[in-house]
Amino acid sequence: MVSSRKRCATFTELAAPWTGRKTGIDYDLRERLQNMDARPLRLMKEAGLAIYTRTEAMDRVGDVTLGVEHLPGMRLRRTLLIPSQAYGIRRQLADDLLYFHTLTFPKKRRVSNSRDTRNCAEKLVPVIPLCVGTFTSKEHVGVYGDLKKEMKQLRARISRMLYWYNNSFYTQFGFQIHLLMNDFAFAHCSKRGVKVNGHVNFFYTLSKRMPKEIWAGFCQTVREKFKLGFYVDGPVRSHSDTMDYMAKLYKAERTKKDELLFSDLSDEAAIWFLEELNGMRNLTPRGDFAAFRRKLKASGEKVVRKKAVPTPKNPTPGHELVRTRKLNSRILSGADGSPFPKGSVRQGAKKAPVENMIVARERPSPTTAGIWQPHTLVRNFTLTPVTEQGKRNLGLLRRHHLQALGWAQKNGWSGRPSGALARLFAPQHNPDDERGFMYANSPRLVADCADEGVVEDAFWREIMAAEVAMRAQQGGMGHRI
Repeated sequence: MVSSRKRCATFTELAAPWTGRKTGIDYDLRERLQNMDARPLRLMKEAGLAIYTRTEAMDRVGDVTLGVEHLPGMRLRRTLLIPSQAYGIRRQLADDLLYFHTLTFPKKRRVSNSRDTRNCAEKLVPVIPLCVGTFTSKEHVGVYGDLKKEMKQLRARISRMLYWYNNSFYTQFGFQIHLLMNDFAFAHCSKRGVKVNGHVNFFYTLSKRMPKEIWAGFCQTVREKFKLGFYVDGPVRSHSDTMDYMAKLYKAERTKKDELLFSDLSDEAAIWFLEELNGMRNLTPRGDFAAFRRKLKASGEKVVRKKAVPTPKNPTPGHELVRTRKLNSRILSGADGSPFPKGSVRQGAKKAPVENMIVARERPSPTTAGIWQPHTLVRNFTLTPVTEQGKRNLGLLRRHHLQALGWAQKNGWSGRPSGALARLFAPQHNPDDERGFMYANSPRLVADCADEGVVEDAFWREIMAAEVAMRAQQGGMGHRI
């Protein structure tokens, strides 16, 4: 379901219904994604490809429990080559596309089947459905071949076809491609062991139905004039599931007998494949959808899922897509109370470090504490600020805590915040057991901040352990080509 309102959803609307509720989920997905990351990360490191991006270290404060997690200055690179990152990219793309499609195209009311239509829910659904298709090529590239060149030529033929369409008789039918996605399949090759076939999946809409004979002529022209395989499917039913399949780069699970997967490739062949994919434009929004995403970015907005609260009668109520404004440091601190008001710092001048600088505020997510809670990201976190700005920012943290604590208690949470930050904010929050708490001024955390090599070594030890677990789950090393 997509919200039709024009204004952005507030943080309170998104966070209040869920803060403090029990998670009711396990962490199988997180562990599974970590195991899937293990081999690609190891191979990317051996190939010298960028794996993570370096940013400033910061701390993540749980607004309810006041637990503090140190985030070192390294994050996994946001790319389709890393499965856990690809999962988030595909989910955001699916939400953006559904929101764009529902609000852009003409709509009609669909009434659920009910005898009493006055009390039943009504939904606005697009008259023009969102559909999927695939451009294919007959060319196969052997291992160590030039896959980038082949995909560049395939994309060029697609671009020429779309340019021809915009100036042809068929343009009256409103065929629009909104998103192009590279996809690859592996097959056995007698010479080089493995060959790769690249194709491009796409989401499209057709505003006016083509008569059968005109559609047949259109498809024939695309295939003969531009040497493109052109296949289309029906309307999309589940945007997230379809996006997972269409923008996957390669299949992770075998669906046909004797099918060759990425996990079957030898390390040398897999490294070649990852090197070829690195730098490709594997996802390309087009037309109005690309303009819609640029507008969101320029205005600092994002399409998010506003989850409905489950009830005994409806344990899985689903969610609603809404727009929300990203909470950056200027918004959280206020225009006048910002550490760096507009015009206060000369262009090119270096900004002085700000104690307890609030960088962003995250919407509620499941935590190991067993509840949903929002988080505040803080840079230069300290419990003993010496500047007025640092003390003021600590007051903002306390305000976030009191707000989230009120939501959590209203939703049935009866726990108590713990740790040094809790003692600072409210003396009555003094737990008996403090052994599990680590905060920003602890010796252990200071050591992590001082030596990034220690953090990186621990990161790779975790990856190797995950790969061993993944291989054990698959029944050993197996045969690789």
